[in-house]
Amino acid sequence: MEGGAYPDACIYNVLMNGLFKKGRITDAKKLIVEMLGNNVSPDEFVYATLVDGHIRCGDFAETEKFFNLMVERGVDPGLVGYNAMIKGYCKFGRIKDAICCISRMTRRRIPPDEFTYSTIIDGCIKQKNLFSSLGVFTHAVKWNRSSNVVIYTSLMNGFCRSGDIAGAVKILRDMQSHSMAPNVVTYTMLIGSCCKEGKLAEASLFFEEMLMSKCTPNHVTFHYLVNGLSNNIPFSILRTESKPMLLDIFGTMISHGHQPISAAYASIIAYLCMKRMLETALLLMDKFLEVGIMLESVTFSALLCGVCSDGKSDEWRSIISSRISEIDVDVAIQYLYKFECYSTPEVIKQVSLILQGLLRECNSMENKILLFPQNSGVDKGEH
Repeated sequence: MEGGAYPDACIYNVLMNGLFKKGRITDAKKLIVEMLGNNVSPDEFVYATLVDGHIRCGDFAETEKFFNLMVERGVDPGLVGYNAMIKGYCKFGRIKDAICCISRMTRRRIPPDEFTYSTIIDGCIKQKNLFSSLGVFTHAVKWNRSSNVVIYTSLMNGFCRSGDIAGAVKILRDMQSHSMAPNVVTYTMLIGSCCKEGKLAEASLFFEEMLMSKCTPNHVTFHYLVNGLSNNIPFSILRTESKPMLLDIFGTMISHGHQPISAAYASIIAYLCMKRMLETALLLMDKFLEVGIMLESVTFSALLCGVCSDGKSDEWRSIISSRISEIDVDVAIQYLYKFECYSTPEVIKQVSLILQGLLRECNSMENKILLFPQNSGVDKGEH
């Protein structure tokens, strides 16, 4: 090298990473040889790059050979290096070798982290080896290492994929008993599994628990709920006396002749409004509008409840009108009575006054359908 200056491990790592990404594995290997020839010791990030690169090229055996050789020579791969190897073992279905890595790490006093455990648990689950995943989880708890939400969620995923929702719920409750709050991935996974199994009541209850825990749903959560509701409409939904709010609203709409997909969208937005999550409801509604789904009378009544609950009854036109094309005021009033048991008397009174005013406006035009002009320049984000 010019001036006697040689690249360090960091520079070699960057160069090798670039070569692996371009599929130039031969050139990357030459850099490794050059690196060792220049007495530059690989660090843990170099090991991670080697493993990831060879995984991309399907040549994991070569990396394993190099990794073991370096360990035999007393080089410490570090946490990143071992995690990279564990990822590789799991990628190629070698779960036993991945688990053995934990023992090797322990002997070298390298504590496994959440990535270590969650990667192996996910690998066990992909191999449909739930027993081994439980063993890894027990090890994580025993060592008090990363027995956190990520690890619990990974294990719950295994139970859900095997159709054992009861087992997943048991893990959820155990996690909560250790003062760990489930995140959006945890709840969404449970909701999706319940919907897949046609257990809509359970999915609705988990959705309610999610909102009560101040955990905001994401687009995947809503996707599972919409598909679950619209694709599973057993008559028991309509006949059950005591049922979750979401199913109650959905069942009422179905019984009144609404299409399943529209009823599903409207029920979710209504539910969010009843739970005082107007911001989330409006964002979700805007997503529906983007794909051409127009929500009308039932949603309008629910949104008014949300607006009034937030103390913004005087601003309802600027918040809602740009999102609604037309409403049947009679239908909106009909569903307001449905929402009475899910809102406060004061909110229902305010919404009723707004709807009665709109009804008088319609009667003056001898029309029960109220049209809202679109593209009026109202900013949908202004709420």
